[in-house]
Amino acid sequence: MYLLPPGVPGDSGGGFMDAQGRIVGVLVSLNSIPPGSNGLSDLGRALAYAQKHSGLKGLQLVKGTETFSR
Repeated sequence: MYLLPPGVPGDSGGGFMDAQGRIVGVLVSLNSIPPGSNGLSDLGRALAYAQKHSGLKGLQLVKGTETFSR
């Protein structure tokens, strides 16, 4: 997914929610193509990669308890 700013350095890693409030990805700010753009990782694919390559047994997502908004 390609996102237009306002993502700024320091926002990377923030959760990106769908209309139902489910986290679907993680913001990646300042992509190189096109320069200055923002992107969104696919949370499912990122988790699957981490489970396969991290060496952390039982790595999984857990439901959060608090939200934060600006």
